[in-house]
Amino acid sequence: MIASEKTLLVIEDIEENSQMLKRRLEKASYNVEVAEDGQEGFLLLSRRDISLILLDLDMPVMNGFTFLEKIKADKNYSHIPVVITSSLDDEDTMNDCLAFGSVGFMSKPYKMDIILSHIESCLN
Repeated sequence: MIASEKTLLVIEDIEENSQMLKRRLEKASYNVEVAEDGQEGFLLLSRRDISLILLDLDMPVMNGFTFLEKIKADKNYSHIPVVITSSLDDEDTMNDCLAFGSVGFMSKPYKMDIILSHIESCLN
């Protein structure tokens, strides 16, 4: 499947970060949905066919760990790859993300070439 047939979900509470990711991912021919917290992200999952999720950890309402735990426990969504994007880049946080079921971890600030490479790797 080509990029234009894939929909990515960006869950990020800082609007300038989410909009920057949205613009750059759309420029790479992905369809992009944006949610500002895990609760909104989970609602979007029921409305769209999501191919991959880029998930921030530190958010209000429902943080990234809670979202990740919830999605991995739901058989309807557990197959969707989740890549963590966070400014928390210590080894314990990275290991926790992998233990909770993420397929990758990328620290902020965003490096789009690395993000795009990781997305392509996860989707192929």
